Amino acid sequence: MTDIITAADKLACAERELKMRQRVYLRWIEDGRMSAGKAAHEIAVMEAIAADIVAAANLQMSPVVRSRKLPSGMTLFESIASGADGQKAALELVSMLRGEAERRNQLTARFTGRKVIDGMSDDAPAIFNE
Repeated sequence: MTDIITAADKLACAERELKMRQRVYLRWIEDGRMSAGKAAHEIAVMEAIAADIVAAANLQMSPVVRSRKLPSGMTLFESIASGADGQKAALELVSMLRGEAERRNQLTARFTGRKVIDGMSDDAPAIFNE
């Protein structure tokens, strides 16, 4: 096989595996074949694998980003765990983060060179020119 396996392919596979495990583990818990604790651990491992895939794609998954809520009100991994399309959720998160970074850069450029008002910290942009 000569196909290139992309990070998106890996993330989609991890997402399918996570959804399958959630369904199967629920039945196994009900049948007494697996403890709830073991199931939670295994699902956490799959979520970590998905996080590694995102990180390998050069997306920074800091704790702040990992806990960042999507418009649905859930984090990326909560969204995947609930059955949402993981690739779509990840792209939505990336789009949000890029938009925020662009707006921060625009504000930084806008306030560059402004005089700092006495009493303000050096890292706070001044909002008035004197």
